[in-house]
Amino acid sequence: MLRYVDKKDEIINEQICLLLTHSCVISFQEIKGDIFDPIRERIRKGKGRIRKRGADYLTYTLIDAIVYHYVFLLEKLGEKIEAI
Repeated sequence: MLRYVDKKDEIINEQICLLLTHSCVISFQEIKGDIFDPIRERIRKGKGRIRKRGADYLTYTLIDAIVYHYVFLLEKLGEKIEAI
């Protein structure tokens, strides 16, 4: 996954692996601190549907965060291209 680091104004590449079983989601990441932090916070606080739904919904939420980040990344790249 490509990730935009705002503090350094750079794009980095990070491997993310999601494993979904009937009742469990396992994720592996290379770098600590990431786009999944808001999801972890929602789980800790018990907010929203995330605690009431199954592993499939959690996987959907994780993939949705990745897609949303790519949209954000494309917007940043578009801004940089326009500046040139």
